[in-house]
Amino acid sequence: VEAMIRILPEFPEYSAVIVGLVRPRHAEFRDKLAHDIRNAGLTERIRFLGQVDRNQLVNIYRQMAVAVVPTRAEGFGLVQFEALACGVPAVVSRASPAWPLFVDGSIGKVAETGDVDSLVEGIRWVLKCRTRLEKMSIEARRRALADHSVQVEAERLNRIYRLLMRGETLPRIRNPGWNSDDASS
Repeated sequence: VEAMIRILPEFPEYSAVIVGLVRPRHAEFRDKLAHDIRNAGLTERIRFLGQVDRNQLVNIYRQMAVAVVPTRAEGFGLVQFEALACGVPAVVSRASPAWPLFVDGSIGKVAETGDVDSLVEGIRWVLKCRTRLEKMSIEARRRALADHSVQVEAERLNRIYRLLMRGETLPRIRNPGWNSDDASS
């Protein structure tokens, strides 16, 4: 919300929606955010939609220019993949070590976790050039289908199962985005 309050005045053609269940223990935080939005004069441009069903969510994604996933703690998460599958570039935090491996400058930006300035810069970069945004949207959908479709994931899992059934050892995966303690996971 803080990032949207800062960035929306620069981009009057855009608005923001916040989707997801607000649990009772988080109601006070949501109310503070709503207060900040009112104080910024953006109640017509930043809306809380609450929890929505799957069909609504797909329609919401399809109307987005960019999906912003600024979470501070996340294991793997699916929001960025759902957005990419709908042809929506993403600005994600580094909360998950996997996200920077999937989201690059051709389909979005990675912001530092908890850093509003970094988040604002990422969103600004994505929205600033209409041509780049259109190319990113096409690439996001292409990459989601090519790399993360159910069929591709099933083929990869089957490949692993075939190796294991033959008694072969799986190769150890090392990724620069993960620390050495996580390398064998």
